[in-house]
Amino acid sequence: MSNNGTVGTKLPWVKLALYGLESMDWEDKFRRLRKDSDGVNPAFPIVEEVTTQSASEPLSEPKLPETQAEKSVKSEKETVLQGLKELAVQKENESGAGIKFPGGEVKLAESTETEESISIEASESPKKLKVLFVYNYSSDALAMPEENRNQAPSEQLLSRMIKAMKMDESEYETLVIEEDKRDLILNKLAETIVEIVVPMGAIATNLVLGKQERISKVHGKFFNKDLVYKNDQVRSFQVVPVFNPEMILINPNMKRSTWMDLQKIMEKLGIPLE
Repeated sequence: MSNNGTVGTKLPWVKLALYGLESMDWEDKFRRLRKDSDGVNPAFPIVEEVTTQSASEPLSEPKLPETQAEKSVKSEKETVLQGLKELAVQKENESGAGIKFPGGEVKLAESTETEESISIEASESPKKLKVLFVYNYSSDALAMPEENRNQAPSEQLLSRMIKAMKMDESEYETLVIEEDKRDLILNKLAETIVEIVVPMGAIATNLVLGKQERISKVHGKFFNKDLVYKNDQVRSFQVVPVFNPEMILINPNMKRSTWMDLQKIMEKLGIPLE
């Protein structure tokens, strides 16, 4: 304060009173007030606006920053879960099964399971098979007379592939189909109970699954399939696509991956690999 007891700092509201309200030129006076009070008065510091919660909103506890220990535990948990997921994917692709351990099992949710209603009746006394191989004749076989097609290189390779799986002849059958002739497959499955259907090549895979799939993306993977026939008979089986023998002859690099796919099927059926 000054010696005469008045406030030394120029306050805008004091000047406003001195100018007089009755004859005030509002625009001019406010301009002058603003000019006189450009400096910040230390007695009235500028306070930033604080947004408060509405009275109708429930109060919530402020979120505290994570400690280093909490971050470490969270990171470790995410790493373990990601590792389990990757391992489950690997096991699922290898054998169609999850990771078993004492007291539990880690398995991916089946996103490939499909159910389909069929408008024909199924046999009440079906034949039982372990594997049904479904394929269409390769170009080398089609170039030969029908009675000699089993001598085609692709047919010879198919025979060696099946023989390598060490199944008895009574445990499997082969079904030759034509493109867009899905009824051949449905009729065969109507009279058969089979554990695994192995479509060989893109044409057979699409006909068995009833949808378009890229063989390069789905080979060696397990798909669950349920066919519900007209007389309420259900044929449940797994589908494991592999490459067509003709493709293996064209690209020998596919031989190794195809053999690995067949080994997955053997493992699923409990057939020793050695």
